[in-house]
Amino acid sequence: MPVVIWGPGEPAQMHARDESLALESLELAHDQFQVVVARWSAG
Repeated sequence: MPVVIWGPGEPAQMHARDESLALESLELAHDQFQVVVARWSAG
């Protein structure tokens, strides 16, 4: 089954005890999520 892993940060950091990410990465993901949700909900 194909899957998509998409979000801010580095995959090696996902769910790690000391998980962290750069603020720029979070801001970029926020902008991208807004575009995807807007397009998806437009029908």
